[in-house]
Amino acid sequence: MSITKGWGNGTSIGSLSGSLNIGHAADGSGSFSFGIRVRTGGGNFSGDQAVYGSGSQSSSKGLSTIPRASQPSASTGDPTAGSAFTVYTNRKSSSFTHTIYYEVRYGGNNGAHVQVASGVAGSCTVTVPESVFDSIGSSSTVPLRILCYTYSGSTQIGDVKYTDLTLHASNSMAPSISSFAITETNSSVSAKGSSITLRYLSRKVATCKATAKNGASIASVVVTNGSNSWAMPLTLSTYTSATMDMLASGHYVVTVTDSRGLKSQAEINQTYYSYSAPTVSGSASRASATGAAGSLTIKGTYWNQLSNTASITYQRNDASATKLSATASNGSVSGSVPYTDLDYQTVYRWTLTITDSFGESGSVTVTLPASVPSFWIGKTTIAINGVKLDDYVAGCFKVVSFNSTIDKAIGFKTVNVTVPDGYVLLIPAPLGAYVSGDPLVYVTDRSAVQTAATTVTVSCYTTAGSYDMTLYGWLLLVKGTWSSTPPVPQT
Repeated sequence: MSITKGWGNGTSIGSLSGSLNIGHAADGSGSFSFGIRVRTGGGNFSGDQAVYGSGSQSSSKGLSTIPRASQPSASTGDPTAGSAFTVYTNRKSSSFTHTIYYEVRYGGNNGAHVQVASGVAGSCTVTVPESVFDSIGSSSTVPLRILCYTYSGSTQIGDVKYTDLTLHASNSMAPSISSFAITETNSSVSAKGSSITLRYLSRKVATCKATAKNGASIASVVVTNGSNSWAMPLTLSTYTSATMDMLASGHYVVTVTDSRGLKSQAEINQTYYSYSAPTVSGSASRASATGAAGSLTIKGTYWNQLSNTASITYQRNDASATKLSATASNGSVSGSVPYTDLDYQTVYRWTLTITDSFGESGSVTVTLPASVPSFWIGKTTIAINGVKLDDYVAGCFKVVSFNSTIDKAIGFKTVNVTVPDGYVLLIPAPLGAYVSGDPLVYVTDRSAVQTAATTVTVSCYTTAGSYDMTLYGWLLLVKGTWSSTPPVPQT
């Protein structure tokens, strides 16, 4: 900068003034230099000028230093306890050094400055220990302040500068699980193995021992299996579930959550089996409708793994239970039981029960109804269940048929039927009598049939018709002699 007064004839002697902005350096220091030059001379009235002499002087002066403290910053605004992050000093001079502190502004640590490092140039790493949460309780975050003291040599420059951050609890502060176990309470399953889970059969109890960290407390302990979960009561340091059943897999997971929401998990894997309960079915039949012979057929199925087997018992309603004599193999067991004492007029019921080696069972009831004999009446013979009467006991019964033409006139008609020697009529009337032709013909006066004579007279009454008719039918005779009581068959 220069200031000129000017010169020439008539220039007066006086003072000069001016202004200039002089800046400080980044470290707050500053200086300036200045100089003056003076020339003297004169002139005449005609304007001629002459220099009689000149002189100059220069100097410099320092400015007062302005404090320039460093403003810190951090590599993250959300550091995690126990993990290092970087603090930058952002210093104004390469000669500046710094002392770095942190301050947890919560609970019992509020206001306590903890020195991290001194003599720091451009940056340093900071690790806030997890223990700062010990007196904080259930909070998962805490305000954190980083403080920076700036020095030039041993002289502090300016005031302390700081930056505020949010400190987070780390995952390593989650609860500690020291033990987790799954115990089978169904003895039939545990007898097959200690690390297996069977669908429908397994009854498990989970136990877990866990401890919260850094001043937190246990908020929940939950064990899951598939889509099912069971919460454990928090009354003791070792947490025990209620009995778990209807298990969908052999994968068990326990989740322990503390008051900060931090979680820890442990898992157990067991071999899973899709067990199914045993089933049984059966049927009963008679060898003949009125005979005493018959049979009971039984078939069962069972789950064919882990050396499982099965046995079947059957019990008729009028007898005690009996084990079926059959060998179980490849998931099935079957057999047949013969009977020779089946009364055809009696209803029989059997209870069939199959039991496997896990103690599981299934039952079913089989019913054999009473037999209703079919009684067939033909023109010349009769049969029960397809067997002619005289075939039951040879010579015991005899069927005598008759066939006689009767005229079409109205009136009472008779037909004599000869009874073989040694036989008598089983009932005092013919079992059947038919007249061909006119449907108005009917048998009359059955009581007039001679039951003890060697000739049996069958009588009927005919109505008028347009043609002669035939009276035919049969009589059931039994071997024996007649008495006042019904005859007893003799063989």
